[in-house]
Amino acid sequence: MIETIQKQLLRILYEQETINLYTWHQETCLSPISIANAVLSLRKSGLLQLSDDHENACLTEYGRKWIERNSKELFASKSEEPWKNIPEEMTATGDIFFHNIFEVSDIHKLLDNKNE
Repeated sequence: MIETIQKQLLRILYEQETINLYTWHQETCLSPISIANAVLSLRKSGLLQLSDDHENACLTEYGRKWIERNSKELFASKSEEPWKNIPEEMTATGDIFFHNIFEVSDIHKLLDNKNE
């Protein structure tokens, strides 16, 4: 599975052909180690290459073809905000927080019934 930062980098490289990694770091406020890990992973996969000074990255020919074959996953993904997805273990049957949600009026009714 490809990570979000890798998707972002591949999208930019597909559109711009070359990117200065330091400038990208400044524009996105991504940590240098996050960028380095993404670049290393994509480089090991043969999708991108670095300039001799390691400041710029560009797609390999294989990388460009790979993106075209996988464009749906890369460009049409709706899961760019993973914090909005509720982990499956938190929605398991019997989980009181997600399966027994009451409206405020229901809580008032329960409290009123206890006081009677």
